[in-house]
Amino acid sequence: MLDISGHLACASVANIFFWEGDRLVTPAEECGILPGVTRAAILALAERQKINVVEDMIAPQRLAQCDGAFLTNSLIGVMPLSRIDERDLAPHRVTARLQAAYELLLDADIADDGSDI
Repeated sequence: MLDISGHLACASVANIFFWEGDRLVTPAEECGILPGVTRAAILALAERQKINVVEDMIAPQRLAQCDGAFLTNSLIGVMPLSRIDERDLAPHRVTARLQAAYELLLDADIADDGSDI
């Protein structure tokens, strides 16, 4: 989905991230996105892993040329995209690392809570 200025904002029920080489790119909050808790967790995990993250006003053409992409929300966690329009996407090598770190974060939260969700 695009914001009113034509910049990439989000998917219909998820935040979007994509890779330009080793740089992780996501729409800036100024694009009207919902800055969800999963998005915030991914940004924090990326920072801990020394991944260069850019929050930006993104023209749709940048997404069309990305090296990989994934969606996030509280239900799906981190979901790699396998296709954008007619272009197949290979999984980016760092996405799996972020997925694993996010799963560990969830497991730690459950352990700290003392309850089984």
